[in-house]
Amino acid sequence: MQRTLGRGFTLIELMIVVAIIGILASIAIPAYQTMTCRAKQGEAKSALKAIVVAEEAYRGEHDTYLKGVEADLVLMGMIQTGDKSRYLLEVTSATAITFLAVADGQGDMNNDQWETTQNNDITAINSVCNTF
Repeated sequence: MQRTLGRGFTLIELMIVVAIIGILASIAIPAYQTMTCRAKQGEAKSALKAIVVAEEAYRGEHDTYLKGVEADLVLMGMIQTGDKSRYLLEVTSATAITFLAVADGQGDMNNDQWETTQNNDITAINSVCNTF
């Protein structure tokens, strides 16, 4: 009698492969979520840095910082375009020598808040990336 060689995978081999893939996915998915969240926060940080530059340019011409939301940001040259911006930018307080700019998260970055002052010291008020 001739014995035929099995030419496939056993159920145990397939279950081991599925278990390995599950373990790798359980490690990779949270790391991916954290990295994408931090990349989205980069948008807020770069926008706040641009506001600092625009505020300094405005102060150089007018001897005061500018306060406000969209209209004042357009005046400073800091224009936010697009329908799906992740952050609402606002200069919440401004005097002749100080200002405070805030980026409030919207949509998938809701409750993510960052702020900066004239010293370009960007700080996280509430970071949603810590929840992953």
